[in-house]
Amino acid sequence: MFGTQQTWPDGAGFAQQQSGGDKPEAATNRTPIGQLSLGLNDVVLVGIVLAKQSVKSFPDRKNPGSERSCFTFTLRDSPEDYINITCWGSSHYIKDLAQQFKISDVVEVRSPNISSKSDNPSEDRWRPSTPGPFQLSVNENRGLVKLFSGWNHNEFRAFSNAPISNVSDYYTLGDIVLAGDKINQQLVNILAAVKQVKPVREIRSRTGQDMKCRDVTLFDSTVPAFHLTLWNEDLVELADSWMPHENVLFLTGVKVAMSTYHNEMTASSGVKTIVLTNPDTVDAHELYQYAQGQEVMSDLDGDLTAIPDQVLTIQEIMESATNKKKISGHLEAAVIAINIDDENLANPTCICKRCPSCKFKAKVSDQKCSSPTCQSETLPTDLDFNIQLTLADASGSIERCFLMPGVAAPLLGCMPEKFLELHYDARTTLKWRVLMERVHLTFIATPQAERQNQPTCRIASITLI
Repeated sequence: MFGTQQTWPDGAGFAQQQSGGDKPEAATNRTPIGQLSLGLNDVVLVGIVLAKQSVKSFPDRKNPGSERSCFTFTLRDSPEDYINITCWGSSHYIKDLAQQFKISDVVEVRSPNISSKSDNPSEDRWRPSTPGPFQLSVNENRGLVKLFSGWNHNEFRAFSNAPISNVSDYYTLGDIVLAGDKINQQLVNILAAVKQVKPVREIRSRTGQDMKCRDVTLFDSTVPAFHLTLWNEDLVELADSWMPHENVLFLTGVKVAMSTYHNEMTASSGVKTIVLTNPDTVDAHELYQYAQGQEVMSDLDGDLTAIPDQVLTIQEIMESATNKKKISGHLEAAVIAINIDDENLANPTCICKRCPSCKFKAKVSDQKCSSPTCQSETLPTDLDFNIQLTLADASGSIERCFLMPGVAAPLLGCMPEKFLELHYDARTTLKWRVLMERVHLTFIATPQAERQNQPTCRIASITLI
């Protein structure tokens, strides 16, 4: 099944869902969310934080002159089960608790109060929709919320990209633009890729409260740019991990509205919003492939002569990725892996066609462009190499180094059409023309969200030393 694969189409890994609804064992006395019932005492829950609201404060009626505060977060412990938990207490206690964990952290909840959801629709407006019949609460005198101290965090983080609703229940950006006023001010689900994450802005609300917000530009195969504003501080922080063309988002409970400032439909997060990064669905993977193709196209349109004349080390490239910065320059290193001798002689992964209209890559056997927005009916017979290298120097090694179009043929001394005629042994011989040899190259390296210490490196030129 598609959902059981362990990598995105470019090879980047993500945590796999637990099959058959199995849940990781965090503690022998843990109660799964799906087994909660009214009247249970001494319940222990462990799960990943899917969503977290900002703290709200209000006057304490029992203690005039003081404040009480609360916030709600959404906890998930399996692909199927997630629940809202509201924390109550003094302003100092709640603000301190809210600072102790964030979205995507694994937390432990002890002795919460279990209650049935209200039938009042107005109450459901102020928290994300959840599948079960219950809601939980803890307060300063009863219950405990803390970061989980167990060893198996990754088992719970595997649930962070499992779908949380019908996988086809979403609007494309084109749907939103086309619907316009018909869905103005409504809450919808959106599947889109990240195009740009803008800096955090600090503003003051009408009530005089200081707030943080962040603008994110989304895109998909129907709309090249769509404006999203994040108002929740935890979502603002989560956006630090999003990389252009590397992340696909499934957003639930976002408000769409006609913006008088932008003069177009826009979206904004709210109290019902949940954001899944790189959800494990067929549509999300297809959109990711499309986003990768659009990144290649933007690289091809760039001025490669603008690459600075600086010789860097692999360690410096890795440090730039860790700091989430794009970097370009020159590199001298040895080729320690090259993917040109796979066993598929007729349709190898190292050879591709490239659409002349949209620059999207296609397999040798494909007859038409697979990009959803491309108008080309047929692909040219011209071929290009699609080669990935692993490089090493004295400071370290780097994987995912892709040769850009037209770069591989001079390096190998062989055109792609001629390469297809070679048998396996001949391809291996050609491989050793480059393997373990030192090269000088120019590159553009982009950080990845899934592998923060392994950037994607696109090689614009390469020669043997």
